[in-house]
Amino acid sequence: IVIWATADGAVGHAGIAVANYKKVTKTRDVTIPIYKGGSKTPVRYETYTDTYTEMVPDGSYTYYDNWPSKSYGAFKTVFSLNVQAYRSHDKGKEGVLIDDIDEFSKGNLTTRYSQNRAMTEGIPREIHPQDGVVQISSSYEEDYKLKKKLESLNKEKDKYNGKNYNCSTYCSDGLEEVLGTKLGSEKILKIFNSITPNQLWKDLLKHAEENSIPVNVIKDPESKVDNSFGEGLGKKIVEDE
Repeated sequence: IVIWATADGAVGHAGIAVANYKKVTKTRDVTIPIYKGGSKTPVRYETYTDTYTEMVPDGSYTYYDNWPSKSYGAFKTVFSLNVQAYRSHDKGKEGVLIDDIDEFSKGNLTTRYSQNRAMTEGIPREIHPQDGVVQISSSYEEDYKLKKKLESLNKEKDKYNGKNYNCSTYCSDGLEEVLGTKLGSEKILKIFNSITPNQLWKDLLKHAEENSIPVNVIKDPESKVDNSFGEGLGKKIVEDE
């Protein structure tokens, strides 16, 4: 999970990256007992070489996230407008291929893989580098399931709404497929609940601790995630109103 925290007048953002795998052929020695007649005791043992395939991480990741297709100002985008979604992607592919995990902690991910001028591929730009990056321990089967869920959301949830279906909602829906629970819900200005980047981060780490899921915090957002959504937006909401 990658987040840009809601802080200092910034709305914040969240994205989710899933490991890519390759098929590797491996061998192992298998020893079997040899019996004679009706004997229950083996007369000898024979060993043969078994060949099998295994899916192993190839070191790269596919990054997914959810944006409004246009900029409408913070207040409208956050609270009311229902617009066509833009999902970060490479040409002809779902998601953006990230070559190495270090790319998530070096520089600004959205600048390194920026959206092209035609707005047909890439990641829309955030002004500053990502604040938080956490790696969650998972299996090939879980990652395959997660990718399929995100790709399904790309087709079924094609609208962006800041309140009901924002970037954090999209990530939370993906995580729910493998973790079995909804994360990130926060009360906004005592009016309604919405999934937010800061709460998603906090809920995820709490869930991992409570369920003994190993995580690796690659980049710590520290106190930035302590802001409530309203506090983090601060004067920006007032200006846009």
